[in-house]
Amino acid sequence: MRILCFIICLSFACNTNAQVYKIYGAEEISERKFKKLTENYVFLPIESENKDTLYAAQRSLSGFLEGSERYLELLALQKKEAHNKHLPTLVIYFPNIHVKNQTQHAHMQETLSRYEHTLKRLNQISPLNTYYVTNNELHKIRSESNYPFQIDTHQFLKSRFLFDEIKSQSFIYFKPGGMFEAYLGEFASVQIEEIHDNQKVYFDDQGIEITREVFLNLLDQGTYIDVVINENEKKLTPRLNRGEIKNMKEFYQYLSQHTETTLEEDQPLIIRYNSGMIDCTDNVDKILINGAKKDILTWNKKINKLNQSNFLYLSSALENMGKWVNTADWKMDPENTMKSTFFPEHYLCGSFVILFPDTTYYAYKGEYWGKQIVDLMKEHLQIDEKKEGNKRKRKKREK
Repeated sequence: MRILCFIICLSFACNTNAQVYKIYGAEEISERKFKKLTENYVFLPIESENKDTLYAAQRSLSGFLEGSERYLELLALQKKEAHNKHLPTLVIYFPNIHVKNQTQHAHMQETLSRYEHTLKRLNQISPLNTYYVTNNELHKIRSESNYPFQIDTHQFLKSRFLFDEIKSQSFIYFKPGGMFEAYLGEFASVQIEEIHDNQKVYFDDQGIEITREVFLNLLDQGTYIDVVINENEKKLTPRLNRGEIKNMKEFYQYLSQHTETTLEEDQPLIIRYNSGMIDCTDNVDKILINGAKKDILTWNKKINKLNQSNFLYLSSALENMGKWVNTADWKMDPENTMKSTFFPEHYLCGSFVILFPDTTYYAYKGEYWGKQIVDLMKEHLQIDEKKEGNKRKRKKREK
């Protein structure tokens, strides 16, 4: 009887202190539904009278935020720079900053460096205003580090986006006019890039407007590269172009003279081209440089084995190549000839051109590897690797 009474009392106690599950600002839901909430929700440790209530809030928010334009102007005044109201604005919010020792300082520096790298990429897509915002008292965190933070004036963002409860960085992407998209809690740079990229109009290689989804699907096929037309438009262009230079002999002579390089006019000429964009030289270390240098030499040997060839390494901005300039004998693109002839549009980092004495050329836009050069040469020279291998075997037997 005592055991039965104990079970009844325990059961009653459990029921009176049952856990409550809620979507923040909305209705109560069941435990089963709460546990099935995906990464699209952030879970909030909100202090309340009922300690047994667990909250979840949607990570992605969008809408109109009244007063945001004036708020962004105030951030610009703190930052002591002009705010361009015609551009979108990215605000990365740091709810709590604790930098009390060297380890925390190093972690903060690493975090900011990662964001700066993302911002470089975003500005290459199209320019935007950017602010790092916190609710902390700045004098407590700036003493030895000079962090680039602005204060959340009048707790404008904190009071509107649950920043009391969310303990990790979040971002708000403001469009001109007051519309916004926000992501609460930990995020990846690709999430910002997708929102930034979504503001654009997309075109195929024929100039016909297409959706972003179709654009990305075509891009994934690998036969196209994307080109920035202006701040709001992007288009596709074929990675590989085949054409003809009728005065190929004179073209060889011009390149030879202006690069001070001896070129054999009866041999193909492989030109590795670098756009000289600063973004291409980020995070380059000695191991990567040595590996790239070795890779170039290895593929050059394979190319010469197919057909003895000339090699040139040209850049439109040597001064921006950084350590990458040590991978080969890089020279300036004479009078931007490569850029104007083969790569007039805006491409990141590396590309290559193969010139043949028969006046044919192949121009490949964007990053590549040596096998692509070899395969194109085989195709043009009609080299059948299997037949060539059989010839070598016969020669060995004859010896």
